[in-house]
Amino acid sequence: MHTAAADHANFPQVDGQLAQSTGPIWERLQRLPKGLRAARLGEALLLLRHSDGRAVLGSRNFAQGILEDLGTQIDPRYVERRRRSLLHLSGAEHLRQRRLATPAFRAAAIDRLRPLMRRTLCDLLDRINPGQAVDLVAELTQPYPIPVICAALGVPAHDHSFFSRAADAWTLALFDPDAIPEGLAVHQQLDQYVTRLIEARRLRPADDLLTDLITGDGGKDTLTTMELIALVSALIMAGTDTTRLQLASGLDLLARHPDLWQMLRGNPELAPAAVEEITRLTPVASFLRRVAIKDTDLEGLQIRAGTRVILAISAMNRDPEVYPDPDRFDLTRPVATTALSFGGGVHYCLGGQLGRAEINEALILLGREIVELQPIGAPTWRPLKSLQGPLRLPARLVRHGGNQ
Repeated sequence: MHTAAADHANFPQVDGQLAQSTGPIWERLQRLPKGLRAARLGEALLLLRHSDGRAVLGSRNFAQGILEDLGTQIDPRYVERRRRSLLHLSGAEHLRQRRLATPAFRAAAIDRLRPLMRRTLCDLLDRINPGQAVDLVAELTQPYPIPVICAALGVPAHDHSFFSRAADAWTLALFDPDAIPEGLAVHQQLDQYVTRLIEARRLRPADDLLTDLITGDGGKDTLTTMELIALVSALIMAGTDTTRLQLASGLDLLARHPDLWQMLRGNPELAPAAVEEITRLTPVASFLRRVAIKDTDLEGLQIRAGTRVILAISAMNRDPEVYPDPDRFDLTRPVATTALSFGGGVHYCLGGQLGRAEINEALILLGREIVELQPIGAPTWRPLKSLQGPLRLPARLVRHGGNQ
């Protein structure tokens, strides 16, 4: 396999710069030289420009590269399981499964979950005592998405904790080879659970996301049980950790911009713009990994087949060629679809609208209930190689009526 080091020796090696600095990936990347198009990170080529990211995501010359980053000495059962995921499929089979799954994520299907989103968040807020210094991750953002995605799939409330553990195990295994045995064991349990759930829905359809997935597009072609299991497992991960982390990063941003919090409180119609700015500035998947499967000329940058590529999404989302004053959190910025936080091309995030809806409903409800977000110390951030977001977010919530 070709490496970036062999083919792109003129680009700087930035492993040390990123590892020695602190904070989330987007803050570390801001310390790199301005105007840098690419760099080397390990054996991969790190791309930093928005136009390059858009080109790679839209090209069939690049395939998913997550498994390549985990190395070759990993359990083949895990590799096989990952290759069945919609995230890793390509070509006609990927398009088929995506077409069959798309109806479950249409606006009407998402809208029927919005009341549950609001009820879940209200219940969580009611558990926080007035004046209490809390970790917003542990008390608010971590438990928020699980009841939503579980209700969408028709999972009983008493099984929510199992689904939460499964999501945690899945995410850890994506980035840490040492976590693969535990992740595989948990997901084998999840396979058995989801199989029983699918069998029950086929006998008794319900008004839920799983029934929609089983039905597909209403045609003769439907997802097989194995395909449904892989898709539901991916949804549990995508519908929990990404929303948890993205909302936590958004609350951190808003706590550090009290003027914008007050603007949002007074103008809840700005919530969609806030969601777009939060996902632009603090993307959960700040690094997207790809591998070139064909020699490619990327606007003069030659990338050989076999080269591992990392798209620095958080840098691309702050490209001054695309975003004026790119580092500013601007609620009046025109809502655009240029940010690459949800990927692009045929692998654009299928559940992106569900995640947007969950964050949108959370911002509106919190804006109505919380007068002030008071940060207490600095957040603790997840490791560089994992999904990005706070591990801890200490704060105090000032409620209406002068109660904290």
